[in-house]
Amino acid sequence: MPWPGLEKHGAEMIEIRECELAEADSGAVLRPVSTAWAAVSPAVRRLELAAGPEWVERCRALGELPVGSAVITDAGGLTAEFVIHAAVRSPDEPVSQRTVRTAVTNGLRRAEEWGVSEVALPLVGTGPGNLDADAACSAMDEALRAFAARGRVVVCSSDGFELETARGWWAEPVSR
Repeated sequence: MPWPGLEKHGAEMIEIRECELAEADSGAVLRPVSTAWAAVSPAVRRLELAAGPEWVERCRALGELPVGSAVITDAGGLTAEFVIHAAVRSPDEPVSQRTVRTAVTNGLRRAEEWGVSEVALPLVGTGPGNLDADAACSAMDEALRAFAARGRVVVCSSDGFELETARGWWAEPVSR
């Protein structure tokens, strides 16, 4: 294995890394948000703080997003070139495996459309009152593997349980 955390499944490259999403050095960072552009986890809030308040306001000025949609913007003060904003919930529709699956799929489509070959993202949909880590991995699995067949995916978390769960999904080739 070239370095710890890098998992290879044939042509798939999925790295599981203990890191801050805001510090991910990749072509793009996928940022799960509400339909009103609000952060849906503490890690996403830290990303907003690092990108800067002007950047957050520019994003919100774009208007409400439909659940499951994804848009790409500059990355403000982050090291990544782009941020992909993926809407996973609204006031009327809570986070679910369906909303996560759709938002992550659409987010990775935006990356491909923009020629981005490396995307860093958290376990989308986790957190208090949301999905557990295994359900989030299940919802993200197909889209991550499809993107990783052509590019690189970095799953970032500072939570030991999330990292362990993600490694269980992507450390060994597994049929799910």
